[in-house]
Amino acid sequence: MKISKRKIGLAVAGLVAVSLGGAAIAQDAAANITARQKDMRDVQTNQLAANDGAGKGDMARAKDASIKLNLAFRDAATRFTAGSNSVAGKTTRAKAEIWSDPAGFKAKIDHAIDLTDKLVTAASGTDPIAAQLAVGEVNALCADCHGVYRGGG
Repeated sequence: MKISKRKIGLAVAGLVAVSLGGAAIAQDAAANITARQKDMRDVQTNQLAANDGAGKGDMARAKDASIKLNLAFRDAATRFTAGSNSVAGKTTRAKAEIWSDPAGFKAKIDHAIDLTDKLVTAASGTDPIAAQLAVGEVNALCADCHGVYRGGG
């Protein structure tokens, strides 16, 4: 069977396009991993700052940190895309359950956003106890979510 040079060229072009598309997907997944790891570090940093600010009665600090915390959760919610659970050269503690139970994971992230909305409101007031209680709710949700969706290490 004789195959024309044109058909070979089209086949090679198709393979190149598929491999480049796969590389772009992997690059996007790697970028999402890097971005979500930063988002989750921002969550931790601002959660601690909101708690510390409220604990010391520094409502301006608690408010600033709670706004940043809310934004970090909102950003993180967009970063757990399909295929971003495993990329060569990137290690994470994200469990497979994030992708096998996307509805459950989305519910946790949405709840975190709701709780941090509540925290922003509390920290915008003058009652540090209300802000501390709101931070406590966020802390509890984080522990619960990590138990299901984050591995150790």
